Amino acid sequence: MSKVAAVLLLLAFPAPGLSDEAGAGPCRLNGLAERSRIEAIEVGVARGDLRSAAAAARELQALCPAEPAPSIVLAHVLLRVGLGEPSRSEARRAVETDPESVAAWSALAFVLEHDPIGRRHFPGSDRAGAVAAWQRARKLDPLDVDAGLALAELLQRDADGAMFGEGAEVGAAITVYQELRSTTGDRRIDAPLAQALAFAGRYEELVAFTEGDVDPGVRAEWRLTALAGARGARVVIAELAALSREDPEATRWAEEALALHLSGLGLFDQLATIGDWTVAETGSPLLADSARVALRAREASAIKASPDDPVSIFREFHRSLHSRRAMDDFSARWWSRRTYDATANAGREAFERRLIALAEGKDPRLVDMRPSHFVWFCEASAAYEVEGSKEIGFRVTRRNYGVEDVGYLVPEQGELRVLALTQSAERMADQALWALGRDDPAAARQWLDWAWEDITGNERKPGEESSLAACADADPVFCDPFLRLWPCGEGCPVEEIRAAAAALLTTPRTAKRAAPILEAAFERTQDPLRRTALLIALRDASYSLGEDERTVEIARRILALHPTSPTARLQACVAAIEAGDAGGPARRAERELAEHPDDIVARRCLVQALSFAGDGPGSVREARKLIAAVASRDEASGVESSATLGPELNNAAWALLASGGDPADALILLNAATELGGELSGAARHTRAVALAEAGQLVEARDTTWDYLDAVGLVDPDPDAWYVFGRIAEQLDRPESAQAIYRRVVAGPESEFPRDSAGALARRRLAALDGRKAPAAPGGGAPGALSTGPSPEDDDSGPPR
Repeated sequence: MSKVAAVLLLLAFPAPGLSDEAGAGPCRLNGLAERSRIEAIEVGVARGDLRSAAAAARELQALCPAEPAPSIVLAHVLLRVGLGEPSRSEARRAVETDPESVAAWSALAFVLEHDPIGRRHFPGSDRAGAVAAWQRARKLDPLDVDAGLALAELLQRDADGAMFGEGAEVGAAITVYQELRSTTGDRRIDAPLAQALAFAGRYEELVAFTEGDVDPGVRAEWRLTALAGARGARVVIAELAALSREDPEATRWAEEALALHLSGLGLFDQLATIGDWTVAETGSPLLADSARVALRAREASAIKASPDDPVSIFREFHRSLHSRRAMDDFSARWWSRRTYDATANAGREAFERRLIALAEGKDPRLVDMRPSHFVWFCEASAAYEVEGSKEIGFRVTRRNYGVEDVGYLVPEQGELRVLALTQSAERMADQALWALGRDDPAAARQWLDWAWEDITGNERKPGEESSLAACADADPVFCDPFLRLWPCGEGCPVEEIRAAAAALLTTPRTAKRAAPILEAAFERTQDPLRRTALLIALRDASYSLGEDERTVEIARRILALHPTSPTARLQACVAAIEAGDAGGPARRAERELAEHPDDIVARRCLVQALSFAGDGPGSVREARKLIAAVASRDEASGVESSATLGPELNNAAWALLASGGDPADALILLNAATELGGELSGAARHTRAVALAEAGQLVEARDTTWDYLDAVGLVDPDPDAWYVFGRIAEQLDRPESAQAIYRRVVAGPESEFPRDSAGALARRRLAALDGRKAPAAPGGGAPGALSTGPSPEDDDSGPPR
């Protein structure tokens, strides 16, 4: 529970001895019935039993319709589980009930600071409304320190929630801090006021503030920074020299604070000068390192992109990509997804996760920086390596704090433009085919070599065979087709270049173009491994094009060529299932298991088939046998399992939930998936969130849904995420809210959700809430049993193909 939320709960109810005598009226919150419900709310919130707390709050609303307190608490409970819109409604109800209540206006302001699924300071929050509500609360009680601090902090954030970002009203925040301090004298205001004065560049005021009656810790942390900004580095050096003679420990602490604040404020010259002095006098490594990076940051901030310089273009691209970046409380978040979408860059999510990981490393130099200074600092710390030419294009490798990012630039109308960041093999294949079209096989080979290195993470040597050759010998169907088709190096013929490039273009966007190239290459070659690789690529292209029957046909051909391959067996099974034939693979798997009970591939096929058929209990029963079989095999071999059973166990868990089974059993399967196969996929996280909601673990369901959105690279909730919040609303007995959420899930023609898990289940829930007969599951199977998350090309959560 946040500090503000805790304060709101304390304010919501009067102490028993401060109200009128018991029995004075049903709306004074002091009768036996009222007090019992207040106690139930408090106990429910303390224990995390939000369903009972919400029920008690609703009962209290009925008993005391003229009191705002029940609505305040109910708004908080709803916000805790991510129901932002219903929470806003309850907070507004509290204000309407008592327009003179400070607690009601504070609750409304706090709720409006959150987005529709309960994330604070995210795009989608009502910043303007929250500011107005905090101002109203302060007007009603100018001495309310918590309301004043909350208002000032909000004013320091921009429209996207970034602290000290572009458009933040830092001057207005300072005015609030100063007024509040003059009227209350509360020392809690000192630290945020000092920080706001610094970020506003009001250094002389900060000097005067730190030399006055101020918290000693604030004076020690901010006085030297204020002097550096107002009077220059030499004054600070003199202070440090005197301090080092008196208290070496305090000197080290002061140097760390300077390294933090001067870099965050962009006072690069002062930091560099002070850093040079510390190297000679005190040897402070932190301040010296920060000083060197700060100088490079100053230089990086002045660099403009040259149309033919790959490093400056790449740096400028990063700077624009992360211009809405914010550092806040030792963590980092991305604030404007539209900015990244505008780049049309396939690798932006991967880079986003890497940079977030960097920021969460808690490097002290990255705390409380302005977003622009953070970008400069990262650029100044980066080392660049460039390969390629103006004719072919460039690969730029950027290394920063141990994180490596690779970008590609291509020539276009006499200038260079950014093609992609990391994991962009599809775009490189496009470039290879484009190079062949202008009769430049050398350039095509270069782009495919770069793609090979991108996929494997290894440096390509001319003529080198695939690093996965040993794997291919053990199971030739398991390997990536492109890696099997591109071992040729310098002497590779044009047609083989074209086929290898096509193997990277089997996604829905490009599969139509790739299929004829792959078919022609298959007809020409007699090499068994190449024929297998081409068939695998053709199967992937057919799958992307929605050609179910052809996908099944190709999968069977691959199995005929490699009848002992576990991968071929599993892929043939899944292809048939996805084409709508769950019965055939199920019967075949049962026959195989009758002869070989420990056949793990047959067991995986049976779990998939039963899941798709909507047999939740059956799929769970077989999933448990699958887990036991894998564990037994691992125990016998003495090594940990390398099997990733996530798709099967996720599908079984989903089929169980869709058929109304016990969510505890679904959670057991998903926990086993993490033990056997590592981190949950995006789809499995969604399944877990639904299971948690069904089990009444509502806060955990909210948190897991946020994790799901992060895993699939989304900021705004998608239909799957909204479905979870619909189930949460039902658990809290909010049918109207649930209906509104479910309608968001199924917005658009019903034909758009033929096998969409969220759409199918939301339609069923809507029908149940409306008292109508629930529609049948589409396709005769469990709704979404094979697709509980993003489409297969966006996420690795679907069944193996």
